[in-house]
Amino acid sequence: MNCFNKFVCARTRGWPARRLDERSDGGFKDPRYGVKLPPGFTIFRHYKGKRYSAQAVQGFWISSEDGKGYGTLNELNKSIGITGAENAWNAWSFQDGVRRRTLSELRDPGKIVRRA
Repeated sequence: MNCFNKFVCARTRGWPARRLDERSDGGFKDPRYGVKLPPGFTIFRHYKGKRYSAQAVQGFWISSEDGKGYGTLNELNKSIGITGAENAWNAWSFQDGVRRRTLSELRDPGKIVRRA
């Protein structure tokens, strides 16, 4: 994505109104889990027989479905019609060479809080 001004770009694309430069270095990061992904990092999932994908851009997941930006994986899930509870970190995957891996595998295990 080439935008001359990150703030104008976010507003014209319908992304949430947040200071983009504070959220990321161009990709996506979630300090709660020690995850930092480069710009353009692509994730995907299948839901009801359809493949969905999104890219990390300026701290948001940009959906290939509607072109909008979502600040969390759960917001991205809602955008494709998933309303029930699920661990979105396990539902979304990425391609690592020839191997498919879940986003959950990128989280720092020491930062994951397990519910009883």
